[in-house]
Amino acid sequence: MQLSVIGYLLNRMIVRIENKLFKQDDEMIQNEIFGPVITVQKFKDEAQAVEYANGVDYGLASSVWTTNHGRAMRMAKAFDFGCVWINAHIPIVAEMPHGGFKRSGYGKDLSAYGFEDYTRIKHVMTNLNA
Repeated sequence: MQLSVIGYLLNRMIVRIENKLFKQDDEMIQNEIFGPVITVQKFKDEAQAVEYANGVDYGLASSVWTTNHGRAMRMAKAFDFGCVWINAHIPIVAEMPHGGFKRSGYGKDLSAYGFEDYTRIKHVMTNLNA
C-alpha cells in the first residue's frame, strides 16, 4: 500500500483493500490506528455492526454514518467507545470529554471531566448555631 506523506503527517484516508473486504481479525480492524484513518466494514444488520464494532480490545472513538437518526442513536448507545460521532469523525471540542474505554486508556481529557482525576473532594458541614 502506498501512503501519501507530507512531512511527518499522513493525509486523511479511508482504507479499503481492492476486491477484498476487511475481516474482523485483520490488524487494521483490531488495532488502534492513530492518525486520520478510517476503516470501513460491511455488515448485514445492526446486530452484526455492533458485534464488529465492539469486537476489538480498544474503544477510543467510533463513528456511525446513516440517514436514520433512530438507528444512529441505537448504535451510539450500543457501541463500547468513549466517543461516538454521528455522520462525522474526529470533531473534538474543549467543552466535551474525550477519552476511551477498554485498552484505550483511563479517564477523560478536555472539559471539566478532565479535572476529576486530579481532584480530592471533601465535604465539610458545620452547625453555625453551636
